[in-house]
Amino acid sequence: MQTETRTRRAGFTLVELLVVIAIIGILIALLLPAIQAAREAARRIRCQNQIKQMALACLEHENALKHLPTAGWSYQYVGDPDRGAGKHQPGGWVYGTLPYLEQQAVHDLGKGMTGAAKRTALMGQMQAAMPMQNCPSRRNSEGYRWSATYTLINIDTPAVGDLVARTDYAGNGGDTRGTNPRPVSYAEGDKDSFWPDTSELNGLFYPRSTVKLRDVTDGTTQTFLLGEKYLNPDDYDTGADPGDNQSMYQGYDVDTVRFTGLDTRDPTSGFPPVRDTRGYMNQNAFGSAHPSVCNFAMLDGSVRSVQYEIDITTYRQMGNSRDGHTVDETAAQ
Repeated sequence: MQTETRTRRAGFTLVELLVVIAIIGILIALLLPAIQAAREAARRIRCQNQIKQMALACLEHENALKHLPTAGWSYQYVGDPDRGAGKHQPGGWVYGTLPYLEQQAVHDLGKGMTGAAKRTALMGQMQAAMPMQNCPSRRNSEGYRWSATYTLINIDTPAVGDLVARTDYAGNGGDTRGTNPRPVSYAEGDKDSFWPDTSELNGLFYPRSTVKLRDVTDGTTQTFLLGEKYLNPDDYDTGADPGDNQSMYQGYDVDTVRFTGLDTRDPTSGFPPVRDTRGYMNQNAFGSAHPSVCNFAMLDGSVRSVQYEIDITTYRQMGNSRDGHTVDETAAQ
């Protein structure tokens, strides 16, 4: 009796192959959000570390010079290495922290120079990007387009499209925003009589600010020092956002100072931090590209992640450095 031998072909049938592909697709769909969440968690931790380093630089400045870095004069000036660190310094807080972030060389660009040579040297300052000044969830540390149309005073104005360094962080301007005077010369800016009364301003950064730790009567653990600033994602790269259209070394402006409210006397003028949202512009608010929280450094150097849904009264109190209120820790999460 002859036995019939059949040869079985190795491999998948079409149905089996489709099942395997479907399983792989399901696994990828399940794993991808977890991978993205892990990456975002790493970026958020890096952002927290960056803002902590900037806060410590501010505190080192206060320890060495007896006041926090000044917010400077106005957006028409960049930092000047020959004008100290107080009320005569037109550059903003980012410029003031450079020596405490191992960036003394950038701080000293143009030092001892005059005229055209100094103005040219200061352009190097405007272009000097710093990795810690940009949130990794938002954008890289590099030059971004200049799109402002006004004229700078102590430096040649960049051409539209020139690249300048920008920051994703802002100093705490409090829950009241005052006027923004703009001196047209060093001589005018050096006159105390030119500047309005700032006694009602309750933040840590305002025109010509020189805030001391002892001035903050609410306590260093209760008061914001720095936070992430809100940006419209449509304009991360364009410079079209009015709160992000110039360099990070310029004086007082919403590029480097943000607020928890616009008028202490008006409860409706407050606004919580905002998640970056396409099509929405708010050059006064703090905010972030992180999904659920905005990172802040407190005046004691600690870092706190604040949820976008934070109680607005508590949030405004954390921006006001001397309202006498103790922050409810449960409401401040």
